[in-house]
Amino acid sequence: MRPLVSVSSACYNHKEFLDEYFDSVLSQTYKNIEIVIGDDASIDGSQEILLKYKKKYPNKIKLILNEKNLGITQNSINVLKACRGKYIALVATDDLMLPAKIEKQVEVLEKNPNINICYHDLEVIFENSNKKMLFSEINQYTPKRGAVKELIKYGTFVGACSVMIRRENIPSYFFDDRIKIASDWKFLIDVIREGEFYYINEVLGKYRRHSNNITLLRTIETLDDHILTCGILIQEYPEYVNEIKYRLANILFEKSMQYFRMEKYLEAKKNLEASIKIKKIPKNVLFYFLNKCMDFSTLEKLKRKFKKSLNV
Repeated sequence: MRPLVSVSSACYNHKEFLDEYFDSVLSQTYKNIEIVIGDDASIDGSQEILLKYKKKYPNKIKLILNEKNLGITQNSINVLKACRGKYIALVATDDLMLPAKIEKQVEVLEKNPNINICYHDLEVIFENSNKKMLFSEINQYTPKRGAVKELIKYGTFVGACSVMIRRENIPSYFFDDRIKIASDWKFLIDVIREGEFYYINEVLGKYRRHSNNITLLRTIETLDDHILTCGILIQEYPEYVNEIKYRLANILFEKSMQYFRMEKYLEAKKNLEASIKIKKIPKNVLFYFLNKCMDFSTLEKLKRKFKKSLNV
């Protein structure tokens, strides 16, 4: 008997995506799977569709239907607790699997007991756009293989819906519930610990970017969670303090750029100064990103205003 794989999926207001999601999971070439879905009190009719599929595939689908919204981290914890598979594939119900995904990832994990995380490339789907991009193009300068050190230093370069893990490596607390939204980075660090991650250089899934997951405010909240994560990592992984500081500087820089886009210049300056105190940013890199965020005249004013205080 081939090992059972649990497809662990969080759902919130994904009604319009659920048919595609189920089609992609049920079309896997690897058949020994269970589908575990936690719906976080959706208000768009998602639960009715989930119940329809549960009725059709009662032995394949396990549902957790929250009566009140718990938030992404707690919902994900509840889903993971219900998974029984040797391996667990993480995919939200607005994302898609290509047919050979599970087959190829199981093959890697079965042959390599030192690998705790297996992931792959993704096609990025943009809402209301014909634009096409691969996830690897967004993170083209990050390592494709490594261990906990690289995962801490370079952050969330692993597309969450591309990940397969070993259930035995999941920490006892599952996701860290101190991190309310962006808890996946810390989770993967905890999972990998003494093992390694492995990249399959092939597109085996599709990641959807839409208005519910890419707002600027949501991005700021995510970055704040990553800053919180760095504080936790300092306590739990002190041997990687240099990698944590490197990552923190990049997070603060990214947060600064987001505030520039929102035209909140005082907040942008504060985060930029904090980033530079940790890691010096080359002048050409700094002004390249500023140029991407605003028009030329505003950029020139900010260059003059910040040049002295930022010492760049």
